[in-house]
Amino acid sequence: MGIDGTVAMIVWSLILFLPAMVTNALPVLTRVLFRNKHPIDFYRNFIDGRRILGDGKTWEGFTLGLIGGSSLGLCYVFISKNALWFLYGFSMGLGALLGDLINAFVKRRLGMRGGAPFPPFDQIDYLLGSFFIIKWLGIDSLIDVSLDLWNLLVAISISLILHPMTNLIAYVFKIKDVPW
Repeated sequence: MGIDGTVAMIVWSLILFLPAMVTNALPVLTRVLFRNKHPIDFYRNFIDGRRILGDGKTWEGFTLGLIGGSSLGLCYVFISKNALWFLYGFSMGLGALLGDLINAFVKRRLGMRGGAPFPPFDQIDYLLGSFFIIKWLGIDSLIDVSLDLWNLLVAISISLILHPMTNLIAYVFKIKDVPW
């Protein structure tokens, strides 16, 4: 694959995973947008006595993230003239959020506090979740797009660089309490 092919693969992977990336970034804004937030786990503990997910996973963040991924899917509809891209954006967003929730659940089981760093899972959980949902539902084949492991690996590589940078920016602007 030449340089043109490599650049095309990177750009295409970004386009395919952008709904997941936007979805993953938006819930942090609930800190500045909402005074009262409602945890998804309703403050309940798991059988191990620890919170199921913790205070950081809220219905407001989940909804904001899902709106973001769906909105990007809607933009793709206008560009492609294919309404199924909305389903793609929604599903990418849903998968990203579910991947993040699974990561939070695992972190609580390991006794980690909310917001504690858990590399590399914090940087890739949402990509794995979105990839799994799209493949499981077969949405990529519905819109005649080849979402494959190469796209996922490119997106993961990009996320391992961008995720820490965007978290640092959010910390500097006091949107996050920690720089990771």
